[in-house]
Amino acid sequence: MAKGSKNFYFSAEVGMFLAVLGALFAGWVGLGPSNQELLANYAKSKDVWDLILANKGFAWWSPNYLGGCLAVLQP
Repeated sequence: MAKGSKNFYFSAEVGMFLAVLGALFAGWVGLGPSNQELLANYAKSKDVWDLILANKGFAWWSPNYLGGCLAVLQP
């Protein structure tokens, strides 16, 4: 392709690369989440649920959000 040319054509190698890349991506998307990802999602949701129960409501974001909050303020 000449410099400054407005015509752009894909080569066969680029087409094959994109086809293989698309097939790998489609296979990866079809796998779904792993057991480790599902367990991590469960653990995070359980932590949030425990905080909701302890605080009798949703604990809004704070610096110690997942570190725990006191349910009752102690003097």
